Amino acid sequence: MSAMQGVDNAIQSLAPIINTQSYQYTFGTNLNTMLKWYNGSAYIFAMVSGDASSQPGSRTFTLPSGLAGASSVTVLNENRTLPVGSGTFTDNFAAEYTYHIYKVTP
Repeated sequence: MSAMQGVDNAIQSLAPIINTQSYQYTFGTNLNTMLKWYNGSAYIFAMVSGDASSQPGSRTFTLPSGLAGASSVTVLNENRTLPVGSGTFTDNFAAEYTYHIYKVTP
């Protein structure tokens, strides 16, 4: 019951972001992503692609030019940040069902 409540709380807190327009942008290979803009920040929802050649592991994200100057990204609900260098950042996807939500403020 508490796990379901945690998921419900996470979805409710993200609802204002999820309900905004999505923007088309390719962040890198072997990724499924959704890009949103809300209250002055970009949000990237990401997981490994379902392609047969796509496996869990490290992925490099190339940010759109308007976000490339950011110095870090916040990984929501994971209590961590990742450095941005030359407009890119890298993260790990431990399993095929792993997902991350990033907040980038230019």
